[in-house]
Amino acid sequence: MNPTPLRETLVARIGAVHSVAFSPDGRTLAAAGDSGAIRLWNFTDPTRPTPLGQPLFPNNRPAYSVAFSSEGILASASRDETIHLWNVTDPGHPTSLGRLFGHSAAVYAVEFSKDGRTLASASDDRTIRLWNFADPKHPTPLGQPLTGHSGSVLAAAFNPDGRTLVSAGRDRSIRLWHLPATRLTGHTGTVYTVAFSPKGQILASAGDHHTIRLWSVADPAHPTALGQPVGGTSGTVYAVAFSPDGRTLVSASGDHKIRLWNMDIPTRPTPRGDPLPGDPDTGKSVAFSPDGHTLAIANAGPDHTIQLWSVADPAHPTVVGQPLRGHTGTVYAVAFSPDGRTLVSASGDHTIRLWNVADPAHPTALGQQPDELDSPVYAVAFSPDGRTLASAGDDQMIRLWNVRDPAHPTALGSPLLGHSAAVASVAFRPDGRMLASTSRDGTVRLWDVADPAHPTAYGRALTGHQDVVWAVAFAPDGRTLASVGQDGTVRLWQTGVDQAKGLICSTTTFTRSEWSEYVPRRAYDPPCG
Repeated sequence: MNPTPLRETLVARIGAVHSVAFSPDGRTLAAAGDSGAIRLWNFTDPTRPTPLGQPLFPNNRPAYSVAFSSEGILASASRDETIHLWNVTDPGHPTSLGRLFGHSAAVYAVEFSKDGRTLASASDDRTIRLWNFADPKHPTPLGQPLTGHSGSVLAAAFNPDGRTLVSAGRDRSIRLWHLPATRLTGHTGTVYTVAFSPKGQILASAGDHHTIRLWSVADPAHPTALGQPVGGTSGTVYAVAFSPDGRTLVSASGDHKIRLWNMDIPTRPTPRGDPLPGDPDTGKSVAFSPDGHTLAIANAGPDHTIQLWSVADPAHPTVVGQPLRGHTGTVYAVAFSPDGRTLVSASGDHTIRLWNVADPAHPTALGQQPDELDSPVYAVAFSPDGRTLASAGDDQMIRLWNVRDPAHPTALGSPLLGHSAAVASVAFRPDGRMLASTSRDGTVRLWDVADPAHPTAYGRALTGHQDVVWAVAFAPDGRTLASVGQDGTVRLWQTGVDQAKGLICSTTTFTRSEWSEYVPRRAYDPPCG
């Protein structure tokens, strides 16, 4: 290879040049200088590049880095602690889009992901910040700053698929950060519920504004919306669930109705018969039995009961047996055991109740119940083998119970601590070795429950949501985790073995003292080096 100059050296006249970058189409070159100016050149003919207008002068503080997005945005990093943005869809006439604030010291580097939806900024304040550019006109912060460097962060770059960010710092280290695969937007209000179809090809999410959204997630790295939002409700949708065969979706909403949807054509779901009647509290939770023949509905009446329905023929559901009575407060969650013989319910009356539903026509309470707790219980989930039950609620704790004999449940170990606000949901990964939890503290946490008697935290919390995270669900193959929240977004996280390691490394540096706190029963061997 024998490279040769295309022409004489370009004269920038912007002081020392700290950074240069080509636009994605290669037709524009930008340079950032010590004078604080940004200069653009037209590279349509690489042998004769020509200046484009006058240099951009955001201020008189040095500009250290420039980066183009695929959507025609130019970002520059400055000593003034901000990131300046320009619309350069017409590079001959760039227009200012304002600045991004958040860093507390000079910004040394900016870099867009290949799809242009995320901007990373690196700073002298020792942090990296991520910015959401899904709406290029209104970029917003993505979660909390990434911390771990012990000195100024000087450079950052995304790998082509956007899942990994690499950073380099004055502390002589290079760090790799595993990022959420994607952020689904489209909801215009809070998202309260999320569920994967049995084959993992479809994701359903719902919340405010009376609609359910369906997404194709066959390739979780490139999800797409399926058809138009599913309407038909006149209240907030609080719960959705797929039948085991994937042909029916159930939704429960604030209009006191339970609706069954035919999913044979996922792009055009249609109602299966009339809605099932409900109560003002109906909608907090619904669950299909593993055989798909029975549907459990929480708060089926004003006395906080649970009602079972036969949905063997989902077009003609019928009530089965008498309501399950015993709770004295709102029932927030119901779940079937994997063998379908046990139903668990969690309530605002501070209790968890277990029910024998082997014969749905004659359900009965199961003898001894777990000890009464100190606060409302919002979430319950059975492990895939049915031997362990997880519960969580207002006391910020997650408890594990041995339910091999569901008539005599016993506590397993100490409660899991880490969330700083009420825990809203819990879910086991299909292999049973990981538990995910979400909270009003705005985070998702992962727990190693391979030995449920000795569970441990997988590093620090996963951040990204801007407010309460209401629900979480694992894909059937266990490699993807979906979370939804108050910020109106759906987030997908990769949670296979290698991906889980990446999630850990993206949120912690694991000093020896931290290792002792989070992984107390293992010798110091941090996975992130």
